[in-house]
Amino acid sequence: MPRRASVVCVVLTILGFGCQAVVPLERKWAAWTRILSDGSMRIAPGAKVRIRVSGETAYLPGDDELLQRNLRDRIVQLLSRRGYQAEDDNPEYVFQVDFASCVRTAVAFEHSIAIEVLADSETPVWKAESMWQSEDADILERIDSVLSGLVAELPKETPAAAVPVPMVRSSHAFNYYYVACCGKTFACPALPARILFPGVSRASDGTIIASLPSEIRNTHALAAYVDLVDNAEEALPLGRGSWQFPPDSLLWTEAMIGGEYLLGERKERARVLVRLFGEDRGYVVRGCWLASEKEYEEYRTRLADWRKAVNEFMSFFAKSTEGLPQTLHQ
Repeated sequence: MPRRASVVCVVLTILGFGCQAVVPLERKWAAWTRILSDGSMRIAPGAKVRIRVSGETAYLPGDDELLQRNLRDRIVQLLSRRGYQAEDDNPEYVFQVDFASCVRTAVAFEHSIAIEVLADSETPVWKAESMWQSEDADILERIDSVLSGLVAELPKETPAAAVPVPMVRSSHAFNYYYVACCGKTFACPALPARILFPGVSRASDGTIIASLPSEIRNTHALAAYVDLVDNAEEALPLGRGSWQFPPDSLLWTEAMIGGEYLLGERKERARVLVRLFGEDRGYVVRGCWLASEKEYEEYRTRLADWRKAVNEFMSFFAKSTEGLPQTLHQ
């Protein structure tokens, strides 16, 4: 082989490896979390619940009523995704939410929040709590990520209810993308690494080119894409590993998440898919689009197959005499 051809092959091989997806090294931010439950009682998804919020920020004067109301609204939104109905009359469960913020050091604050589920308004059946330190005095700075992770541990209705989101005007799609996506990091309960959208291009003089990346299709659904990368609770691995061994991290060099939404004031049903490509810095969006009914159903089928593979791998214990050595039968 001529020397020039050899050099070209080597360069192409290096470039090929450089473009290969990897398991992300940069993990998402996460608060310390603990989940406790009464194994004898299961919370019924879709139940009517009453939500009570209490707490205080010790270093700030005044009443925390507005903060309590803000937290309640956020929790109601997250619970509604899972099919729970927030009602004060004749609830099946009471969700008691307690938060606290205090000064930890001269430059750090400590925030905490706990959600306790009570049956018959008094019997605790489930509790989730998180605690984190921050340079920001405002507990709301990280609260969406914390609450999303806690509520994701609750049972949910299957299939999950479609989530209403606003429809982005085509004339303002780039504006929305630049403000809501560029330079931002996202984190969903489904994946351990952070998620990033592609950046925008600049001209030779450094000015921004007002054109969306080619990975972003069906731009009127941009708000749904943003919601999905922040709230997806399940992900489908698309990497190089084998499903026969789910713990293999190479399975997660690439992934896909999906969800159903109601777009705009007309509540048009939309099936959203987002493909993610693993880099050292996290997952980068390599495609997001509105899927056809057939395409989305194929995704759901593969996701069900993945769950089955995980369950089969985790079925460690024999039932009756199944799988026992022959000597134990004698």
